[in-house]
Amino acid sequence: MRPTARSALLAPACGFLVALVSIAAGWCWLGQPVEMPNSPLGAREKLYCVSYAPFRGAQTPLDKNTRIERWQIEEDLARLKPLTDCVRTYAVEHGLDQVPEIAQRQGMKVLMGLWLGRD
Repeated sequence: MRPTARSALLAPACGFLVALVSIAAGWCWLGQPVEMPNSPLGAREKLYCVSYAPFRGAQTPLDKNTRIERWQIEEDLARLKPLTDCVRTYAVEHGLDQVPEIAQRQGMKVLMGLWLGRD
């Protein structure tokens, strides 16, 4: 029995489909949320400094129109204050220029890093 063009393409197409489904399933499995482990810090210990990026949900630094509101930064820093006295940022765009003033009011230090990009 001589294979037709259709049956000759069936095996590679099935193989491709299996590979595609396997890769998608793997990415879905890897992307599942995990529970945050307990901190190894003692009761009165704090982290020296943490990197801070305020983007939530659909907010993204890739969208030039994204603007982080003051209240959101204040809320974030209030939640970080028990864990650290220092935050590090890598930009002043999208409203992050407000971070030093807000952090100072909360008694926190700010390390201003910079992001080297193609622009």
